[in-house]
Amino acid sequence: MNGPADSARGPGRLLWLASYPKSGNTWLRLFLANLTATDGPVRINSLERRPMAASRDVFEDAIGLDSSELTRDEITILRRAVYRWISSDAADVVTCKIHDACMPAPDGALIIEPEATRGVLHIVRNPLDVAVSFQHHLGLTLDEVIERMADDTFTIGGSNRPQLPQRVGSWSAHVQSWLDLAARVPVCTVRYEDLAAPDPLPVFQRIARFTGHPGDEDTVRRAVAWSAFDEARRQEDAEGFVERPAGAERFFRRGQPGSWRDEMSEVQAARLVDRHHALMRRFDYLDGRDVPPA
Repeated sequence: MNGPADSARGPGRLLWLASYPKSGNTWLRLFLANLTATDGPVRINSLERRPMAASRDVFEDAIGLDSSELTRDEITILRRAVYRWISSDAADVVTCKIHDACMPAPDGALIIEPEATRGVLHIVRNPLDVAVSFQHHLGLTLDEVIERMADDTFTIGGSNRPQLPQRVGSWSAHVQSWLDLAARVPVCTVRYEDLAAPDPLPVFQRIARFTGHPGDEDTVRRAVAWSAFDEARRQEDAEGFVERPAGAERFFRRGQPGSWRDEMSEVQAARLVDRHHALMRRFDYLDGRDVPPA
């Protein structure tokens, strides 16, 4: 996929880990943490201490206000100032998970500032698999999730939850928004399916080098092994996972590309393809399906 192979070198300190929900963001965070680990796999619950773009606590600490007193539009605009402060205050690169689409805030400016950004690691996953995983995560029906994934106003979080409201939008709009940002800051886009390939070393090395790590084969292979889905699931079984939503049976559920075939009807799949076929074609997700011409 498109994206520079060398280190991210934007003007700021923030390295964004951007993805539509349930697309592998946590996997990538584990991999980056394990790149510098030496005593065994990083604990999945230690990731909680790493910044998240929608963290209510981080936001309120930075602005000194109770976010419940602000409107959603005010929060969205102020989040940009918080990221600018984090970037200017940091002594080194800060990795930050984000599920928002990179769309304009109510004042017309992007929700993130290119000037505060070092680069973006952007993960894309087949929306058919995203829908099934998201269904279990949200506790909704699959039809409800398919509908939300086609809604450009779709928002998660908010209310009194630990996370601020995040406008993720439709799957297509979300993916395109981060692809478009590549005109302004370094963006490295990778497919979830390539991370899960039998030999994922080349794509993980590309990720490591984009973040400024040498990406030597031994270190990357070790980090890949320590970040494996089975290892994350083993830890969740033993200790739980702080990011598992209430009501969900587990966070690390299956993780296998193509598993949507076991849980989704052809009619439901056709609805997703009809809405998202342009970008599904671009990322080779159509699997020979007959769709409208590009």
